[in-house]
Amino acid sequence: MLGLVGAVVINFGSLDRHARLEEGASHLETLFRYARAQAGNTGRQVRIVFDSSPPSEAGATTSTNQDQTDSTSGVQILWEANPLAAPGKFELLPGAELLIDQVNELVSVREVRQPRANLPESNNRKQQVQPNPSQVPPSVESQLMDGAPTGTQTLTCYPDGSSDSVEVVVGSANGEDKRLAVVTLSGLTGASSHRVKAAEDAAAPTLAETAHAEELRAQ
Repeated sequence: MLGLVGAVVINFGSLDRHARLEEGASHLETLFRYARAQAGNTGRQVRIVFDSSPPSEAGATTSTNQDQTDSTSGVQILWEANPLAAPGKFELLPGAELLIDQVNELVSVREVRQPRANLPESNNRKQQVQPNPSQVPPSVESQLMDGAPTGTQTLTCYPDGSSDSVEVVVGSANGEDKRLAVVTLSGLTGASSHRVKAAEDAAAPTLAETAHAEELRAQ
């Protein structure tokens, strides 16, 4: 009986770990929709800032201020608060704290890239667009300036309701679930989806990419 009870507990623990990754990916999709809606409703650009630096590097950049470390790691939302008086100056978007916390508590960003379907010749390039460090609030500035150059990427949502397209690879925030989730957003339509894969499969080429590579080799 004790053995059976132990097996049930282990099973439920595994299910909980898997559920947390799925839930985190779903919250990230909600975050995409929220940012796009805020841009459309306010008529201001909204940016989602992703920090995919390793935890040790992210902590090192703000080691002198623990509160700042907590507020700059993971995912943040900025907006162009006053485009007329201060164009191009982005600040933390008020009211998004709960959604941001839900995402950051469940998942951590491993990679930010353009959707594979948008890449020519199967070239899996990471997004390199970054906001000007002088245009972001102090709570985010140190992470953008001192972090690894490829550790911070941004997704911009525009007042017309569109946004950049993006593919974000996330993993379990506590590291217990070894799988990865790939969350995709279409900038034109706003459609989002996520799929969970084993870690070694998250970066595997799609069937279309494989076929295209075969055609190039044949030529």
